[in-house]
Amino acid sequence: MKKKLTLVLTVLMLIMGMAFTAQAATKKPVCPKKQTVYFNGHDKFLQSINNATSVIYIKNLKRSAKITDIKFTNSKINNSVGAFDGLQAAQGAIAKGVMLWKKSDTDVLEEGMKSKLTFTVQQDSRKYKLSCMVTFKEEPQAFKSVKVCGVELADKIWSSYHSYPSVEDFARKTGTIKVRMKSGLKLVSIKVKYMPKDYSKGITAKSVKNGGKITLKQDKNITETVIEIIYQYKKRPQYYSDLYIGKEYEGHFLMAGHSVSIVNRKAWL
Repeated sequence: MKKKLTLVLTVLMLIMGMAFTAQAATKKPVCPKKQTVYFNGHDKFLQSINNATSVIYIKNLKRSAKITDIKFTNSKINNSVGAFDGLQAAQGAIAKGVMLWKKSDTDVLEEGMKSKLTFTVQQDSRKYKLSCMVTFKEEPQAFKSVKVCGVELADKIWSSYHSYPSVEDFARKTGTIKVRMKSGLKLVSIKVKYMPKDYSKGITAKSVKNGGKITLKQDKNITETVIEIIYQYKKRPQYYSDLYIGKEYEGHFLMAGHSVSIVNRKAWL
């Protein structure tokens, strides 16, 4: 009786093990059917650091997997945008999927450009053909308002990562800074840096609360006041995972920064 019971238990364990193995094997890698990838409208660089949209994340992807045969069906995009296996990146895995990057300085990305991205995932001794329809769009304005000492600077800041209004153009050199972000974005920090004419004397930097006091220094030794605004994207791309990124990198990976340099013309004389 004892031997029969042992045999029955052994058979049940084998059946359960086979069922578990079959279930695990059915977890095929899956990528989004479509994804929007944003680029900066002025330098045409992909904003992978800003919002992670330049990574096509893959669900059920193992770290041992390999991604090959990556290409766009649109030849124009294929010439200007490169793609590589994010799992095999230098210094360890930095993404679970395919990473896109701007590989051409001459080819220009245009609003609304589309292409199917195709690639092969090699996992568990099997190959899977996957594809994602990618649409390229210019990154939308992030700020509702950036008011410094009573002057609205949102458009100036967004038109370039470094805009250069003059201290002399401000009626008030001391006032407040108030930043309002658009929907889906969270303000993280505001930092003010005073750039010396002689860099050997060091840069003076301080954090400022939103709505807090700010001074645009007008001194022969200060060439410009640099205001850095850091914000974070709340929405993650489909199948986003930081499993191999690490918590210490997650914030940086999904954060963006814009700055405005308010130049002191007199300091240059």
